[in-house]
Amino acid sequence: MAEWLLAIDIKTVAMESTGIYWDPLYEMLVEYGIEVYLVNARHAKNVPGRKTDISDAQWLQQLHSYGLVRASFQPDPCIAKLRAYFRQRDVLVRYRSSHQQHMQKALMQMNLQLHHVVKDITGLTALRIIDAILSGERDAEKLAALRDRRCKESEATIADALNGNYQEEHLFELKVAVEMFDAYSVKIQECELAGQVVLNDLAEDDYVEPEKQASDWRIRGNGFSFNPQALITALAGQDLLSLHGLGPATVITLIQ
Repeated sequence: MAEWLLAIDIKTVAMESTGIYWDPLYEMLVEYGIEVYLVNARHAKNVPGRKTDISDAQWLQQLHSYGLVRASFQPDPCIAKLRAYFRQRDVLVRYRSSHQQHMQKALMQMNLQLHHVVKDITGLTALRIIDAILSGERDAEKLAALRDRRCKESEATIADALNGNYQEEHLFELKVAVEMFDAYSVKIQECELAGQVVLNDLAEDDYVEPEKQASDWRIRGNGFSFNPQALITALAGQDLLSLHGLGPATVITLIQ
């Protein structure tokens, strides 16, 4: 179709943005050098009697020929690629959070009140304890001894919360939830590293590789698997992460 449009000397087209159906056609037309006006369907359908795809297309072409349609904003290809990676990351983070809830549910069904003594059940202390439980450890004091030294609660307090009623079906549910959580964490990291490549391309000469990466930018909660601070500073001209309430995910969304 793109070759035919060029053959009859068509240099610009208008098309409706409906769902995701316009994506491949839009990208192909742009690739062939055709100027594409991506039109909000609501702006072109406020006329009665135009109920078929053919009549809609004819009406849109007529409005376009008069210059009466406005193109929706489309980012440049590099920003579009960045959007795709980090929007996919956002989707995976939401999916992963549901398995975090499944982990907590399975623990509560076994009377393991771990969420009352640790801030995050996917943090270092909690994951050590959960891994030990899945490996067969049942002694509350031995499980509590796995606490990270930075954990605020004492071993005795944690041990009191780990007097469990271990049932096979609940252990199985916990095992599945942990495996799914880990699988999504791997895919989230892949999205982030792919996005990091695009951020590097966008930053170009303004980016200076830091001598030492911060050790606390990990896949935990909504953290990152790399330190984006230098990249964000190169892109924005300012260290936006120093602003209160702005995390890397929010700042990268603003950049998009």
